Amino acid sequence: MEKRIIPLIMCGGAGTRLWPASREVRPKQLLSLFGKRSTFQDTLVRVSDAALFERPIVITMPPTALWC
Repeated sequence: MEKRIIPLIMCGGAGTRLWPASREVRPKQLLSLFGKRSTFQDTLVRVSDAALFERPIVITMPPTALWC
């Protein structure tokens, strides 16, 4: 039996690189930059194949945890 990959997704930050669109409580990963979904949502779609991936682990800090 092959082992599945455990995705580790980092989400959050100070919100300074894409300011004013990105803020501490709304980091760039949660913005819809390249379509209808946020880059965080796109990442979840990419790791959603249960044959290849375990459930992802999301690493974040408050207040971003409220959004993820």
